[in-house]
Amino acid sequence: MDAPAGSDSEMLLAVLDEFIILIRSEGDTFWAGWLEKDRNLIAAGDQEGHRHLKQAFGGMGSLNDRYYHGIHAHMLSEIYNLSGKLNP
Repeated sequence: MDAPAGSDSEMLLAVLDEFIILIRSEGDTFWAGWLEKDRNLIAAGDQEGHRHLKQAFGGMGSLNDRYYHGIHAHMLSEIYNLSGKLNP
């Protein structure tokens, strides 16, 4: 089930797709797999995807601990904010 064009859901899925490709190309298969699972759940309308996605941002060893800079940090911020808007 795809999100309506131009919606926050569609934007979130697009940014997740880009970020997954980017970090997978850099060899980060763990986080790419984690985010891909969440992306697929969110695309299917399963709210578990948002809950699991939020877990990636907290605690030791989280995405926040990866020291992402530049485009990485911008994309992560966008992912976090869009997911929060869609599932507060």
